[in-house]
Amino acid sequence: EVIARPWIHTTQLPPPQDPVYTYQIGSQLFHSGRIHEAKPRLEDAFNKRPDFLPFAIALSRLYLRSGEYNKIESILGPFLGRLERPNYDLLFIMGQAYQKLGKLDRAIDVFNKAVDGYGSNIYLLNTIGECYFQLGKPKEALVVWTKSLEINPNQPQVKKNVDALKEKK
Repeated sequence: EVIARPWIHTTQLPPPQDPVYTYQIGSQLFHSGRIHEAKPRLEDAFNKRPDFLPFAIALSRLYLRSGEYNKIESILGPFLGRLERPNYDLLFIMGQAYQKLGKLDRAIDVFNKAVDGYGSNIYLLNTIGECYFQLGKPKEALVVWTKSLEINPNQPQVKKNVDALKEKK
């Protein structure tokens, strides 16, 4: 009696020609590490419904993992301008893609939108710090990494980065 009962949620799978079906199968394959099998399914779902954000995020996440960063902007970009408050995953994936492509100013802008909309967390702050550092802006990187350490001081690599930047002053 004292142990809560588990919740079970089920939904009926749509017919195989429905893009939700290929999306769900593709997502399961992706999460089980079978990326090459997931790719055609997630691409198919997205191509049938390019205006549906969950399909766009799933495919972009796959491209991010497989190193196909240049494909992400065309998938997620249209959602950035359309949504008043873009989804956190959209912002984080888009920012990571920009960072990997070397578009660091754009990455910082997108990550800052995530901070504005969803608050600071160490992942966002550390990534913004990395972008500033890669841009040759150590003062900005120091400010952001210091704030990250205020949130969670148990980050040895960030602490090492902060100490190294303070020594260079």
